[in-house]
Amino acid sequence: MQNRTLYFGDNLEILREKFPDAPDGEGYFDLIYLDPPFNSSRDYNVLFKEGLVDSQAQVQAFEDSWHWTEEAQSAFEELVGVKKSKTNINEQVANLMLALEKLVGHNDVLAYLTMMTIRLIELRRVLKKTGSIYLHCDPTASHYLKIVMDAIFGKKNFHNEIVWRRGHVNVNTAGHQFPRNHDVIFFYTKSNENYYKRSFRPYSEKTMALFKYDDNDGRGKYRLQTLRTYGEETIRKMEKDNRIVTMPSGKKYFKQYLSDKEGVTVDDVWDDLSSLQGNPKEALGYPTQKPEPLLERIINASSKEGDWILDPFSGCGTTVSVAEQLNRKWVGID
Repeated sequence: MQNRTLYFGDNLEILREKFPDAPDGEGYFDLIYLDPPFNSSRDYNVLFKEGLVDSQAQVQAFEDSWHWTEEAQSAFEELVGVKKSKTNINEQVANLMLALEKLVGHNDVLAYLTMMTIRLIELRRVLKKTGSIYLHCDPTASHYLKIVMDAIFGKKNFHNEIVWRRGHVNVNTAGHQFPRNHDVIFFYTKSNENYYKRSFRPYSEKTMALFKYDDNDGRGKYRLQTLRTYGEETIRKMEKDNRIVTMPSGKKYFKQYLSDKEGVTVDDVWDDLSSLQGNPKEALGYPTQKPEPLLERIINASSKEGDWILDPFSGCGTTVSVAEQLNRKWVGID
């Protein structure tokens, strides 16, 4: 496997042909991020900035809708065991697809879920035992995709449903409903041995203003926090370390130094990474392009320098670009 490789073609066929079962059975990639079509039933015309592509090919159009065709029928038959498959299909996946067939019928939704399921099975195969996968989608089909991910990766390997708030919306265009303003990112792993590094966001100005004390002892600024449920032994250690302040009333507080933490721990609601509306220099004119800080957070959380990253729906290439900047090895499929 060669670093900085970009394949062009059907990612299902490329995964099967270029990445056969690894000899050690451990897979190839430490992290997979995919931002596939959302089945939004929208048509997109992509106008790239001048100079990025040939002047005769500056507009690229694609249709984000799926239909029940012979190809969809053939893939579905692979998944349910009617037709011999190149993929190892477990019984749970086959039963799920049969249940979805009864629920939604042979239509665009089942075509989309069939397309995604057969590819997610291959993505699990090429993922290392210690690897993680992030599936980016929206509420159009996220409820179905989570069930598919549970069947393929196992419920026990589900970690988060991350809500990414895309940015600000014009409430006047929302119609008879709340404005839609978020995407969903499912975080799964192949096993419980995955790598994970906690992420932090900077303190707000309001929080920073609370760190107003400084003993000039070289430890920097701190704020006073209540002791809460700390045990007596812990309090004694903190007093010995000069981290306790006793008020005239006798009430004790501990000193929380600004340097104690890198910031606020990032949880599963990401409202601090806005869309490209606020960063026109980064925008390429690709309507589904995601901001680089979003990929930076995912790559830093679930991989180390030198690890292998795969994006099987590369699009405008944000994932592989950020992977390169963060000293990761990468493969993209477009």
